[in-house]
Amino acid sequence: MERLFRIQGLICLLLCITPDIVWGQVYTPQGSLVSDTYAIPGYYSPAQKLAIKQEYEQAYPRAIYIDEADPTYNCHAYAWHISEGGSHVWMGMSTNPTSIYWEDGSYIETTASDPEATKVSYPDDNHSAIVSTPSYYFISKWGNTCLFKHTKSDCPYQRSKTLRYFKLSMKISGKQVLVIPPSGNTVTSEYILSRVPVGASVEWVVDRGAATIVSGQGSDKVRIAFSYNSSVSAIVHCNTGLDVKIPSLHVIASKYPIVTDIDLFKYGQGNGEYTVKALVTDPTSVCTWECSGHSRLYEIPYPDDASFIENPNLFRAIDFYERGSYTISVYAANAVGIGTSFSKTFDIQDVKSSFSFSVSPNPVIGNVMQLEIVNRVRSVEQFTISVYTADYSQVVKELVTPLSSLIVDISSLEDGEYWVEVKEGDRVCKQRLDIKRQ
Repeated sequence: MERLFRIQGLICLLLCITPDIVWGQVYTPQGSLVSDTYAIPGYYSPAQKLAIKQEYEQAYPRAIYIDEADPTYNCHAYAWHISEGGSHVWMGMSTNPTSIYWEDGSYIETTASDPEATKVSYPDDNHSAIVSTPSYYFISKWGNTCLFKHTKSDCPYQRSKTLRYFKLSMKISGKQVLVIPPSGNTVTSEYILSRVPVGASVEWVVDRGAATIVSGQGSDKVRIAFSYNSSVSAIVHCNTGLDVKIPSLHVIASKYPIVTDIDLFKYGQGNGEYTVKALVTDPTSVCTWECSGHSRLYEIPYPDDASFIENPNLFRAIDFYERGSYTISVYAANAVGIGTSFSKTFDIQDVKSSFSFSVSPNPVIGNVMQLEIVNRVRSVEQFTISVYTADYSQVVKELVTPLSSLIVDISSLEDGEYWVEVKEGDRVCKQRLDIKRQ
């Protein structure tokens, strides 16, 4: 590891004896010249590069090697200049000049938890890095050696107990949620880029086919027409020759979903059991349902069925317990919660028993099943629970219980299809049961 600590002395010596070393013209986004920066020649043979790589991989086996050793740039140059598209330079021969990046307002200090943080300073190690993915990983150049991806302390720079995090001060602001009117195809909104350097031009970028720049290209304010969701980003062309890429803003642009009708039908269901579907202009809508009267709305019990797999969000199952008129209402909302309501009245004559039950799981994969009985009319002293063979010809298990919620032991039953019947007085409910342990 002595290689890292010999660098500054060697570079200073090179400055005295090598005429090819020249001052580097590097500027911050706000136009400040970065001091103590040089363009220096350098070369490692393939054998030297391999030896350096192996040395550091052995010392830091959890660090991830990214690029070969290169004596023409260092950590500060990589983090603040090269990672932003700049050329190779050595930044900081005798000092750490990176403070100019936040002192002139190009960057502002933030915290490690800020998703916009991009730069990291190790104040007690004269070291810089960039934030990688996931955010607890950094990428940094280790002196004149290799470029590595590593965690905070899994590197040669371990004196800094507290790190400093920075993010670009230029930022795009504007509405991120837009609603396209039902009668139109686009919605227009304004976006502003803050802290643009004097004399710089701004190149705004949107997703082709999803948005169009209406006016303001080249300036810090732009008007954009959206027809779909789009990112909004920018490239700032500074008069120093530096091009600064601005993090994008994601804009959601969607129409109100409009409910055109409600469809009520049966899908192999029993007495009083139906399926209800919202007919909506946007099939990805999130639907919230209500129904009047003595009824029950619940998730469809067959969401994987081919008829529903594409848009199960538009369906609900519903049970009716009394004859008469029912008003079903649905509110269909888009991804940001904006939507419309629709109601429709149905005359229902086919009703189900006022008590029901459920079996879970079904199919049963173990030796017990959970039985939940829903009684909607009166208190009950006892239920008779019977399990029949698939042809309904033989009772293979039976019990009497006052409980409406219980676990039933079915370890004596073989795998296959059965019927479960729950009886209370003259009221009977039944449903199929599958046992599939293998």
